[in-house]
Amino acid sequence: MRAKMKADEAQIVQLEGKVLGANNRAEDATSKANEALESLGLLQSRLAADVEAAKEQVRNEERTALREELEVSFSERLRKAREEFQKEKDDLVRLHTVAKAEAVRAAEVAAVRQFKSSQPFGKIMADAMTKAVIAVGKKIRPENPGMRWDTREMVQHVKVWISEKRPLDSDSESEEEEEEEVERREEVERPTGEERKD
Repeated sequence: MRAKMKADEAQIVQLEGKVLGANNRAEDATSKANEALESLGLLQSRLAADVEAAKEQVRNEERTALREELEVSFSERLRKAREEFQKEKDDLVRLHTVAKAEAVRAAEVAAVRQFKSSQPFGKIMADAMTKAVIAVGKKIRPENPGMRWDTREMVQHVKVWISEKRPLDSDSESEEEEEEEVERREEVERPTGEERKD
């Protein structure tokens, strides 16, 4: 009986040792599992940080590429705008130069041929100049033949030219002499009777 009890006690002790060993192994496994989870959490955090850094890098690269594209596009638009502005400027300068010459020529012709007109002398000059500017403008800038600011400048230019060529305060005697000179020139240029018949 005692021998059996001792055997049972020994078996119980052995079983307790096995249980204790199993518990120790379970605790070790749990500890390792916790460590693994912590490592996994750290790894996930690192991966998330790496992913965010990669996204930020991509965004930076996209912003850089977009900025470079915008800079190129802006430079191209600026270059075209400058070319168009220069062309517009050249057109205006050309119109101004040609119109001024045409206006002066037209004013000279009008001044010689229309001294006897009942219209005011200044209006004759202004009308002649305006017609010249518009005629030139139609050739050079069909979309805007009037160019009113050029017209006003031409009026002033022609008035200055008139005042230099023929002072407005000249006496009537000099005007009569000038008119007689014009009539003599027209008489010389007028065709003879025989030429008219032909």
